[in-house]
Amino acid sequence: MGHSFDVVAERKQTAFRKRGERESEVSYGIEIRNHKDTMQEVTLIEPISGDWIITEESHPHRKVDSGTIEYQVSVPGRGSLKVTYTARINW
Repeated sequence: MGHSFDVVAERKQTAFRKRGERESEVSYGIEIRNHKDTMQEVTLIEPISGDWIITEESHPHRKVDSGTIEYQVSVPGRGSLKVTYTARINW
């Protein structure tokens, strides 16, 4: 585990929808770019607040705790990978 300057990620909120008085749905896309020649294993740690459920995702997540999910992905050498997910959140 460590830090790499040749592997970068860009996170963007791609959608937001209010579903009720105390419920919303939010979508994110995280593009990971690997500038190294070799494949890299990357751990994405995503904070989520409130009472949430993941309704759609491009890769399987692991629930770390009540406010954190984690994605483990392999990014090809000199390539990129996009992780997307949608969460329904109640508060």
